[in-house]
Amino acid sequence: MPTILRTIPFDADLLPLVYDFDCAETESPAFWEEEINEWIRQDPTEGDGALFWLDQGKGTQVWLYADGQDAIVGYGALCPSRWPNPEVVVAVPKLKKIPITLIPAVGIDRRFQRGPVGAERAERYSTKIMNHLVFEARKHADRQGWLGLYVHPRNEKAIRLYRRMQFRDFSQKYPHAKAGVEYSSMILRLADYLQVKG
Repeated sequence: MPTILRTIPFDADLLPLVYDFDCAETESPAFWEEEINEWIRQDPTEGDGALFWLDQGKGTQVWLYADGQDAIVGYGALCPSRWPNPEVVVAVPKLKKIPITLIPAVGIDRRFQRGPVGAERAERYSTKIMNHLVFEARKHADRQGWLGLYVHPRNEKAIRLYRRMQFRDFSQKYPHAKAGVEYSSMILRLADYLQVKG
């Protein structure tokens, strides 16, 4: 049976819907899980979360994803960024950066992870959310046809998902002061993306 997720553009009026958003698999969340929880729940006056990014007027888009019972399954976001050109960065490491689309944050509430129960890969919530982000990223022709993201190097579950979604490792790094590590980057050429099948 096809999995249907409704996409809801996020704004401040919807903040109460994500007050209890929690992607942590255990009672003691990993650093990256708490970071994803806070990013969507944060009041824009308190820090660098989704609403803060939306208020900057720099092209950030954020969506909530709801199931058939209107429960918030997860969220995803896109924004413009600039990375070294993936076509030639290995040969010319100091090349001028080009515009790409970045996924600044994406998360699935713990109640819906690996769901729906019994769904094939193509029908999982994680696949549906990532497919939607790819679909939206393709609308930005001015961003050179690339979709990138950063991931904590120990977040193995997310890295497996991104690889399944055809992202590959990339050379760009993000030194995360709070995490105390460099986040790794992954990138997808949008023209090459084949929608994940069962």
